[in-house]
Amino acid sequence: MRKFIVLFGLLTLLTTLVSAQKKDFCSLQGAVYIEKVAAFADYRVFVDDNESFADLVVYKEDSEVYADAPGHWFITDNKAFADFTIYIEEVKNFADFSIAYTTFRTAVGCRSVGVSTKTLSFRAHGPGFFAQKYPILPMK
Repeated sequence: MRKFIVLFGLLTLLTTLVSAQKKDFCSLQGAVYIEKVAAFADYRVFVDDNESFADLVVYKEDSEVYADAPGHWFITDNKAFADFTIYIEEVKNFADFSIAYTTFRTAVGCRSVGVSTKTLSFRAHGPGFFAQKYPILPMK
C-alpha cells in the first residue's frame, strides 16, 4: 500500500512538471493548428490589430518549409501536422500572450520588454538617459 501511494505521488508530480513546461512564446515557429476549444490548445493567444501592443509579431508563411524561424508560422488545417496549437481568445487578459500579423518577413519577433533585444535603447538606460542626451532647450 505504501509503495502504491509513493508511486502515485511521483506520477502526479511528473505529470504536473511535464504539463507546466511550455515553450517560450518568443521562439515559436512552424506549423500551427487553431483549436476551437481552449482546453485542447497549447497556448491561448489574443490577436492584436496594432504591432506596437502585441507581445509577438508573426508572419504567416505560405508553406511549412519556410516557417523555420521564430515568428514565422504556417497555419495548417490538420492537427496531426502541427508543431503546436493555439486558441484565439477574444479577451486579452485571458490570453497567454498576444500576437499581431505583419506583411513583412523582417518585422517578426518578440516585442515584450525584458524578453527581447528589440526594445528601444533609452528604456535600457533608465528614464533619465533620454533627457540627458536630448535636453529641451528654452524658447526665447
